[in-house]
Order: sequence, then C-alpha cells, then structure tokens
Amino acid sequence: MRARRGISPILSIIILIGISVAGGSLLYNVQSQVLITGLSATTLKITDLKMEKDSQGACYFQAKVYNSGTDFVKSIHLKTTLDSGDDYVLQFDSFGDVLVPGNSTVKELFMPPGNPNCGNFTISNVYSVKINATSVDSEFSIIKSMKVENVTKS
Repeated sequence: MRARRGISPILSIIILIGISVAGGSLLYNVQSQVLITGLSATTLKITDLKMEKDSQGACYFQAKVYNSGTDFVKSIHLKTTLDSGDDYVLQFDSFGDVLVPGNSTVKELFMPPGNPNCGNFTISNVYSVKINATSVDSEFSIIKSMKVENVTKS
C-alpha cells in the first residue's frame, strides 16, 4: 500500500499564519472604527444667552455657544415659543462652513421697535430656548431658560 502524502507541516503553518494575520488586521480595522465612532461627540455649551428690551420696544438678543465636543458642527438653530404661540427660529450663520471643536460663535440680533417678533417678548418673562446643533453624523440639542431684561436708554 502506498503512503499518502498530506500537506507538509511547514506549508500548513504558513497558511495558518496568513489566516491569523488577515483576521487580525480585519479585527483591528473594525475596532478602530468602532472606537472613533464611539468617542466622537457633538456637544455645545451655551456661554451667554440674553434678551434685552427697551422702553421703545426694541429688542437686543445675544447668544454665544462654544463647541465643547469632538465633532465639527455644521449648523446651529435656536428655537423658542413666543407669547403669541408662534415658534421663533434663528439660524447661526456667523461661523462659516463648520464650527471647529474648541471654538465659539456669537449670534447678535437687533429688532427695531414695531418688529412683530420683538413685540411678542414680554419684559421679565422667562422663555425656554432650544438650541440644536448638527454635525456630519449626529445631532445635539440643549434647552436653557432666558429671561427678558428691561433696558433703559440714557
């Protein structure tokens, strides 16, 4: 009877090493993508939020937000409900294409007397303001209260 020859031990070791290296590199790529996705965050801090109204009925609004996350923020919207029941939405457009992590942007707005939106803000009332931020792959929102202050011109 003739002896059958199988795969030589050296060839089988080379094949097993190749399979191990291919599997290890695949797992490494998957793990690094999972870590990058899991560690990225879209987060904003509101560092200043105020509305002032003078005796003539003009309003001065200022909101300053800081990108404290790790993602680039593509858009920021502010929303509140006026005394009339209508939603008031402002878009931040003062930071270019993206707001880089570690940077901040300011939205300042002057509404002259007779502006219907300004007329729907009442002095000393507190309004809930929702700020939405959108990055490439996620969304973040925060709600903060804003009291309308009375300003006297001198």
